[in-house]
Amino acid sequence: MEGIRIAFLLAKCDRDKASELVKRLVGQATSGHGGKYAYRRKGFLDEIPHRRPIRGVVIARTEDAGRVVAVARGARARGTRAKDDGVPSGAS
Repeated sequence: MEGIRIAFLLAKCDRDKASELVKRLVGQATSGHGGKYAYRRKGFLDEIPHRRPIRGVVIARTEDAGRVVAVARGARARGTRAKDDGVPSGAS
C-alpha cells in the first residue's frame, strides 16, 4: 500500500491554532467533573489508517491524503505539503 507524506508547520502558528489543528486531526483525551468522567474525543485520523513518525508529519494512504490536507488547511496550518515519494504507509 503506497502512502503520501504530509507535512505541516505548527511552530509559527499561535498556540490556539496549533491546538485546534491537533484536536481536529488527532483527537483529545479529556475529562469532566474533576476527572470523574474520562473520555476521548475522536479526531479525523482515527477514521483512516495512518502513521505519525514525528510531530507535524502524517503518512496517509494516497486516497486519503487530500482529505488530510483539507483538514490541515482548514485549520490554517502553514506550509501544508503533500509529497508522493512512494513511502509505504506501514513504515514509520
